[in-house]
Amino acid sequence: MFDLFSSLSVRNKEVANSYLQTLLKIQERELFTGVLHVQNGEKSQAVMFFREGVLFAFYTLVGRQWLSVSRQDWNHELTQTEGNVRVLALPVEGLRIFRLFLELERNEEHTFISINADKIPAKIADWEQSDSPSLVHVRQGETQAFFVILGGPSLPLESLLIGSERFQSGSAVLTQIKSWGNRACYVTRLPTNLESVGGNEYVLRVAFSSLAQRTLERYQELAGRFLVTHLNDAINYLNEQNRQSMYFLGTNVNHREFFMDSEQAGRVYKILLEKMYEEMSLVVGSEIAGRIFEDALASTSPRLRRQLETYVLAGIPFPIKLEVKP
Repeated sequence: MFDLFSSLSVRNKEVANSYLQTLLKIQERELFTGVLHVQNGEKSQAVMFFREGVLFAFYTLVGRQWLSVSRQDWNHELTQTEGNVRVLALPVEGLRIFRLFLELERNEEHTFISINADKIPAKIADWEQSDSPSLVHVRQGETQAFFVILGGPSLPLESLLIGSERFQSGSAVLTQIKSWGNRACYVTRLPTNLESVGGNEYVLRVAFSSLAQRTLERYQELAGRFLVTHLNDAINYLNEQNRQSMYFLGTNVNHREFFMDSEQAGRVYKILLEKMYEEMSLVVGSEIAGRIFEDALASTSPRLRRQLETYVLAGIPFPIKLEVKP
């Protein structure tokens, strides 16, 4: 079984349940974002996900599989949890990646015991050309890097690097790894269909960001930058009112919101697309606004279109032709 936590240092040893409750209150008070891992020898393991001090997801290890604990069972599980505690601060992107690794069906692992660090970016690029998604883990000493590869050209690569005192995300991760030169790294590639709860939400987030950005690009061609900025302001005000961590700037979408599942995400995305349509219709008319969405949808990959149709576009209250190819 793939091990995410053993390389992390133990923060508190042999913590009794009563003190664990105190530690949880500390995370809440400090507005902690990250994961808290509790291991009681070979008996049990639990992982708690926090965002700005709020516990929002809880997993326990059952056999060789991490299972999500229903919210109504949290109090019971917490009273049974004790052991060594590891704490890892993470950005929201890191929370997403850790959840994907936890939920992965581990049917197979491709392990490379020793690859020079400067060869890893080329390996990642090769795997990106594959039609099948995969998760990749790189370890060099106490430093770990994580990659989410959707599979297929032009689809985004999500990455996270965790060191002893810091983390990095985005393109800087591959740059950092390449700078290690000929240091030997332990690399594990985990093929996956990304059809877990977290996997579906991840693909939908990529699909929405792609559709929104392509829509903004097409709208800018027709209406100009000034009116795109006006649309950005309307969407950003809506996100601010609803406390959503998404920000539209020009034709780009900065998406830092964490959704528990695709249904929750889809409801938010539908509201945002409706607002975009409303703002564009005032300028170019409803028919042209609908065509802008259709053009943007047609330029996304079939897999992303399927996610959008399932969770966002079905029943959307404005005219758009859904021609999702198999």
